[in-house]
Amino acid sequence: MLFFVELLFTVYMLLNFIVVAADKEHQNIYSAFDWYNNPGGAIGYLFVCYALLAVIFAIFWAFTHKVKL
Repeated sequence: MLFFVELLFTVYMLLNFIVVAADKEHQNIYSAFDWYNNPGGAIGYLFVCYALLAVIFAIFWAFTHKVKL
């Protein structure tokens, strides 16, 4: 199930990039994901979001499987 969550986020961020790329002024939707002025920072935030999604998913998994944290 974690794969699906990460894949869904990947598709969403790909659509985000396409929308920003298609805009003539390249106006970003989220300030953290400034693909044109700060691509390194945007990629860094992307990996941070992947990690946070995995952690949140693990917490929900632990609660639903009655595993003590």
